[in-house]
Amino acid sequence: MIQDLQSGTNRVVSAMNVSIKKTEETVEKTDHSRQQLELIHAIIGRIDAVSHDVSQAMHHQIEADSEAERSVLSMSKLNELALENTHVQGVTADDVLALHNILVDKFEQHGFEKSHWPTHRRSQIRDNT
Repeated sequence: MIQDLQSGTNRVVSAMNVSIKKTEETVEKTDHSRQQLELIHAIIGRIDAVSHDVSQAMHHQIEADSEAERSVLSMSKLNELALENTHVQGVTADDVLALHNILVDKFEQHGFEKSHWPTHRRSQIRDNT
């Protein structure tokens, strides 16, 4: 009978050791999963930050585009008024170059570089008729 008790106790101890080993493996896997989830959370945070930056850049680009359009329309209106009044000089090439330089500066403020702008001249005058 004592031998049966010792045998049963040994089996219980053996089963408990297996249970402890399995619990330790589960804890290790849980820790690894937690670390992976933290990494995924950090990556999602970075993606969100980049998405916000892209959204802000697009907003600035739209603002720059609107400002450029307003500048071009103002120059066009100024030229139209200048042509209506003979004592006022029309827009010159220097005026257009100054506008170009202002627009380039504005776009550079929003991340565009001068290298993005074509600088070649037209070989022929445009015929607007």
